[in-house]
This record gives sequence, C-alpha cells and structure tokens, in this order.
Amino acid sequence: MNLRPINPDPLIIICPADGILTQFGYFENTKELQLKNHGYTLNALLAENEKMIKLFKYGIFFTTYLSPKNYHRIHMPCDGVLKKMLYVPGENLHPYDTIHIGNILAYGIQNKN
Repeated sequence: MNLRPINPDPLIIICPADGILTQFGYFENTKELQLKNHGYTLNALLAENEKMIKLFKYGIFFTTYLSPKNYHRIHMPCDGVLKKMLYVPGENLHPYDTIHIGNILAYGIQNKN
C-alpha cells in the first residue's frame, strides 16, 4: 500500500510530517522566525548552541501546522543520516492550537522540543 508516495528525485526535499505549510524562508543572522505569533532568533531555537547556529545560520526553514487529526511523527525530509539531535529544554508539553496560540507568550520556546 502506498498511502504516502515519496518523490524519488534526490534533488527534492519532502515534507517530513503531515500538516499545513504555514511558513518558509531563509535564516539570516538577525532575522526572527515567526512561530505562533512570536518572533524567535535562530539562537533561541537552537538553545544558544554555537556549533549548531553556525551550521544553520544561512539555511532554509519551513514550519507546518499539525492538527490533532494529522499523523504526529517527524521523518527525515531528504536522503541522509541523522547524526545528532539537539534537546531544547522547556517547561511545558502543551499541544499547539492555531485558534488559541496567540494567547500564550513564547509558546514554542516554552515547550520541550
């Protein structure tokens, strides 16, 4: 069964999760990424990890909204091997909600990621 066909072209990056594409662009040194109606720098998103910031400071980003009905697993968006994961500490494990999200300050960074 081929429920989620994947483009075999090695030059194509696929979406790593079900959901709605809400934003995409390029990271820049001082640019803030808008998440849940709040701006975050790359430094904040990567927990001030200097090595990771250097690797991604000119990279491409995208965000997707996963509703409760979406499959909640993240997969590699391109052919490769995951070499490292970065734990970003936070106090909460709240679900994201597009209707109520604007009421919670710094929601994305407060959540454990």
